[in-house]
Amino acid sequence: KCFGFILVGVGFLVFVKLNNGIVVGDRSAHEAVIHLPQILYFLIFCGGLMFPYVLQHIKNFPSFAARNFLFIAISGILLAAIVHYNTMGHPYLLADNRHFTFYIWRKFFLRHWSLKFVLVPAYITAAFCITNTLQKSQLMFRILFPVCLILSLAPQALLEFRYFIIPFILCRLQVKPASLSKLLAEFTFLVAINAATLYLFLHRPF
Repeated sequence: KCFGFILVGVGFLVFVKLNNGIVVGDRSAHEAVIHLPQILYFLIFCGGLMFPYVLQHIKNFPSFAARNFLFIAISGILLAAIVHYNTMGHPYLLADNRHFTFYIWRKFFLRHWSLKFVLVPAYITAAFCITNTLQKSQLMFRILFPVCLILSLAPQALLEFRYFIIPFILCRLQVKPASLSKLLAEFTFLVAINAATLYLFLHRPF
């Protein structure tokens, strides 16, 4: 069962050796860093796209927070510290207006210094909901996925949604739709996102 994973791992090591690194393209603009807020951004991205499945867990969060107030308080302080000391604005993020993240960064994060802290409760809630949504996935996945997620996203200085797509798909594959209505809601939401993207591309060119 592990042969495919081993083959991919060996192939990756061969690529890194032949390429003298993992970067394809401008190496100076894609140097490895420690950027932990990337994990927090992914939680919002993943929770948002899987909203039909995570919404059912939100109602359980207040009672969980009440029972585990100290844990939630420490988590909030820790995340606030990470946001304060480790938030990065990559030069591409600040200059390239062809990406959604450019507008999110400029119109939200740069509007006021305090706004980046407003999302800390959302990060904690999203982590709770996603963890509960993946409760029935295999134990090995629940152990290895967070490790792989950190290793793949945290070294990235640039906030870009395309980095989140593969981890999101891996998460989504672990969720079996419990009802047709949730599946239809997810389908409608994703189609709406794609339609809006196509509209902007075709009718609001840069």
